[in-house]
Amino acid sequence: EALSKLNEIVDDYPSSDLAVKLISGQDTGSISLDAVGKVLERSREEAERAAERAREEAEGARAFEKTLKAAAQGAAGAQYNLGFMYY
Repeated sequence: EALSKLNEIVDDYPSSDLAVKLISGQDTGSISLDAVGKVLERSREEAERAAERAREEAEGARAFEKTLKAAAQGAAGAQYNLGFMYY
């Protein structure tokens, strides 16, 4: 939202004028460096959560493969765990 507004403002001001307005807190519509910072922070947090989910999924896939291999070799506990995983 803030980045969209920033793009609109950039079209209206030369770069140096916009920088002065943002840094000095002058009116640039409804955007501020703080608003842009908050959007960027939310984006960073979402990216970190997505990366963590991907790591967890990869770990789960490795655990499944390891359990599948052990179950195929006749390990009763692994067979039980594999059944639970399928469930």
